[in-house]
Amino acid sequence: MRHRDEERVPELRRRISATAAPSLTLPRKRGSGLRRRIAVGVVLLLLALGVAAGLKVYEYTAAPPGEKDCAANPRFAGPPTAPALQIVEPPISLAQKGGTINDASCLNRTPVYGIAKPADEEALRKVVAFARDNGLKLSIAGARHSMGGQAFFTNALVINTGNLKQMSFDGTHQLLTVQAGATLHGSLAQRHAVRRERSSG
Repeated sequence: MRHRDEERVPELRRRISATAAPSLTLPRKRGSGLRRRIAVGVVLLLLALGVAAGLKVYEYTAAPPGEKDCAANPRFAGPPTAPALQIVEPPISLAQKGGTINDASCLNRTPVYGIAKPADEEALRKVVAFARDNGLKLSIAGARHSMGGQAFFTNALVINTGNLKQMSFDGTHQLLTVQAGATLHGSLAQRHAVRRERSSG
């Protein structure tokens, strides 16, 4: 009797393993599917965060869409209007008549006579002569990165030199002559152009 029981043990084990196999494999499949869905969700979340971070980096490193608007922040807006000034029509059209101007800090809003943006040296001479003949102070503005209120006078005629950015390079004396509105970025671009010209020649 005992011998027969021992012979039936392997058969019973096979039956048990055959009946238990489906119940043991089902939870594994469900668990692996859940893990797969979680992994896909994590990857998609990381991709979304990466795209959002990339857009922010692009926004902060791209060129500004326009002139800085300090009035966008009401804490730094300063006086809402400039005092009324008797503005005589200058020999060239003003980019801004009256109003205010601010520096890069947005803390120094200052009323001005106007802002002139001469296109060339001849127009610049006319603006300077107009200021002299009418007793106006002149303020020279470039990229307007200065802070502290020293960039312009109250009620002054501001000359924006943004159009005066021509450059000429003297290869003999290794001298780069630039106008007042030239920027470092433009100067470096001119330098690279000269180097390319030399290397190709």
